[in-house]
Amino acid sequence: MLFATSTAHPKILLITSAGQNQGKTSVAASLAESFTRNDYSTLLIDGDLRKPKLHEVFGIKPVAARAAGAGVATTRALREDTEADLEPAEVQLGEARLSVLPQFEPAPSPTELLSQNFASLIHRFKDSHDVIIIDTPPMLPVADALTMAPHTTGVLFAVSMPDTDRRSVDAAIALLDRVGVRVLGTIATNTENSSGRRGDYGYGYGYGYGYGKAEGG
Repeated sequence: MLFATSTAHPKILLITSAGQNQGKTSVAASLAESFTRNDYSTLLIDGDLRKPKLHEVFGIKPVAARAAGAGVATTRALREDTEADLEPAEVQLGEARLSVLPQFEPAPSPTELLSQNFASLIHRFKDSHDVIIIDTPPMLPVADALTMAPHTTGVLFAVSMPDTDRRSVDAAIALLDRVGVRVLGTIATNTENSSGRRGDYGYGYGYGYGYGKAEGG
């Protein structure tokens, strides 16, 4: 991943999947933790405004976030003007700290909100972080990820090996190709149960990073 994004600063990585229950949230969280532990200033954004989960993954509570002076939610950062003083929540990972911009509940009209203000949100945080990772809804059911993708360095797909239809991944990648978005690769999830189906994918979409069994998103 570092090699593929070596010229980008900050590295803005969008994590998505073709359909639901592919493990994308676990992939986004694990990748953000990995960058953080390797001394990259990292911001993890919950861009899934329909079924947000990152606050549950890291145990971030709305009241505690406010007490710490955090900006609380992705939707607030999207709606506020660029001069607003919004601070992400901080998650302690040993001696390192991961910044997280959580979303605590579903938001109304998420595609419209993202299309109007997502570029401003990225601009707000890009100078203060080496890496920005965005967890998003799956691509095929809704247009949110496709709305955000053009503002990123590239996209990583979470692919659950036992149950993902290759045609759905092909369709999602074709949508990104049409708007000129770079696909950095795929991450195979739920691989413990997939030994008989690895060949279905042929690792034809990219680097095929394997993170073992992932849950969520």
